[in-house]
Amino acid sequence: MAGGPAPTTRQRVREVLAGQGFRRFFAARSASQLGDGIFQLAAADILIFKEPGSNPALRLAAVTAITLIPFSAIGPFVGVFIDRWDRRRILTLTPALRALLAALLPAAASSTALLGLVVLVVLSANRFFLATMGAALPQLVPEDDLLVANSVASAGGSVANVVGLAAGSALSKLVGGPRTGLIAAAAFLGSALLARLVRVHRGFEAEPGPLGEELREVLREMVDGIRQVRGSRRVVYALSSVATVQVLVGAMTGSVVFYFVAQLGLSVDSAVALLGSLAVGIGVGVALVPFAARAAGEDRVIPLAFGIAGVAVAAAGAHLSRGTVAAGAFFVGVSYAFAKIPVDTIVQEEMPDAFRGRAFAVYDMLFNLARVGGVAVVAVALGRAPRAAPIVAGIAVAYLGAMGLFLSWERRLQLAGPGGAVDVSSEGMRWHLRGRRAPGERGAPGAPGHGAPGASAAGPGASGSGSGLLEPGEMVIVRSYAGARADEEPRAVVVGGSEIPVEEVEWRAVEERGGERRRIFVVRIAGARARLAMAESTGRWEVERILPIRNRE
Repeated sequence: MAGGPAPTTRQRVREVLAGQGFRRFFAARSASQLGDGIFQLAAADILIFKEPGSNPALRLAAVTAITLIPFSAIGPFVGVFIDRWDRRRILTLTPALRALLAALLPAAASSTALLGLVVLVVLSANRFFLATMGAALPQLVPEDDLLVANSVASAGGSVANVVGLAAGSALSKLVGGPRTGLIAAAAFLGSALLARLVRVHRGFEAEPGPLGEELREVLREMVDGIRQVRGSRRVVYALSSVATVQVLVGAMTGSVVFYFVAQLGLSVDSAVALLGSLAVGIGVGVALVPFAARAAGEDRVIPLAFGIAGVAVAAAGAHLSRGTVAAGAFFVGVSYAFAKIPVDTIVQEEMPDAFRGRAFAVYDMLFNLARVGGVAVVAVALGRAPRAAPIVAGIAVAYLGAMGLFLSWERRLQLAGPGGAVDVSSEGMRWHLRGRRAPGERGAPGAPGHGAPGASAAGPGASGSGSGLLEPGEMVIVRSYAGARADEEPRAVVVGGSEIPVEEVEWRAVEERGGERRRIFVVRIAGARARLAMAESTGRWEVERILPIRNRE
C-alpha cells in the first residue's frame, strides 16, 4: 500500500529542530565552532599579521601544518577512545579544556613554543569534539532523520565558524589577538555548559577489549578501507578531485595572505570582506548544487566546479586588487560547494556501510594534507619570486587544466558503466546488458556476465512484466539514500551507466540462506516489479527475479 506524500525538506528540518535534545546539541556545536573561528583569527593576528616576516605564506604553511597534520595522523584512532569514554563527559570537558587554553593566549603570545602548543591543542581538540558529536547524534534523533540532522548541524556549524572568523578578524583589530583569545574562551565555555545539558551516554554496550589490540585493529581496518576505496573507480575519481580542490584552495589562500600582508601591508581586519564573500559564495553553492546535480549528475558537477573557480581566479589575477580578490572569493566559495557536496555524496553512495567510516577517514586525511601541500608549494614559489599576481595566474591555469582532466575522467567513467557497457542510451541499455549488439551496432558485444548471446531481451514494444532493462541473475549497482539506513532504502539502479529511479519500495526483509544474511527488497522500477537482493558479506546486488505487476485496489 502506497503511503502519503513524502515530507518536504523544510518540514523535515522543522521536525528535527523540534526535539529538545537536538536543539541543545546544535547550540553546543554552533558555540564551539563560533569560538573556533574567533580563535583562529586571534592566532593568525599573532602568528602572521603582527610578525609576517618577508614571506607570510611560509608562516601560514607552518601554522597550517601544525594545526592539521598531527590530528590527521591520529584522527582514525579517536573512535577507539570515543567508544570507551562517556560521551557527555567528552562533550563537556573538551570545550572546557579549550576555554582554559584559549584564556592563556595573552600569556602564551610571548613564547613561540608555548603559543604553538596552545594553538595545536585548541584546534585539534575541536576535531575530537566534532567526532564525538557525530557518534552521539544517533542517540538524539530517529534513524530516518539522521541525514537531515547531519545537514542541519553541518550547515549551522559552518555558518557559525565563518561568523567567528569575521568576528575574530574585527576583534583582533580592535583589542589585539591575545585579548580576542579571551572572547574565544568565553564561547568555548558556553559550548561546555550547553553540552552538559545534552543527554547522551557512552553508546557502547559491550566492554571494550585491550587498548593495544583495538589500536592495531584500527590500522588493519584502515588498510582494508584503502583497498575498498581503490576498488571503486568512482570513489577514486571523487577523492582525487577533492584533493586537487584542496591543493588549489591552499595555494590560493597562501597567495592572498602574501598579497594582503606583504604587498599591501594590510592588517587582520582586511580579512572581513574576504571571508564574508567566501561565506556567501559557499551558501549560494550549497543552494545551487542540488539543481546542478539533478541536471548534469553528481559526477559532472565536479569538473564544473573547477571551471567556475578557474574563470573567477583568472579574472581576479588579471587585475589583482582587494575588490577583485573578494569577488573571486565568492566564486571560489561556489566552486568549493560544487566540489565538496557531490564528493561527500559519491563516497556515501559507493561505499558499503561497513566501510563508510574508514572511507571518510581516508577522505579526511587527504583533505587536510592536500590543503597543507597547496600552501607549502605556494610559499616556496613566493620565496623565489615574491609577486602574487603570476602565482594567481598559475592557479587559474591549474583550475582550468583540472576541469579538462576531470571532465575527461568523468566521461570515461560514464562510457565504461558499471559493467563495461559503452552505450548509455535507453535502447543501448536493453541490448548491451544482455551481451548482444543493438540493431545496426558494430564492434564487440557488451561486457560478459550480463547474459549469453542467446538470452532474451525485451526490446521496444516488448510485453510482459519486465521493463527490458533488468533480467534475473543480473548483478547491478544500487544507489541508496545516505544516512544510518543507507542500505535499507534503494533509490536507483544503475544500468549501462545511467540511473533508473526506484519508484517505490514495496517490501523489505532480511533473510538467512545457507548461513548468509541477505537483504531483500521488492521495488517498482521503470514499469516493472523487481526483487533485489544483497549479500551482506560481499555488498553486491543481484536482480533475483522480475515479478508480475499487481493491480492495486
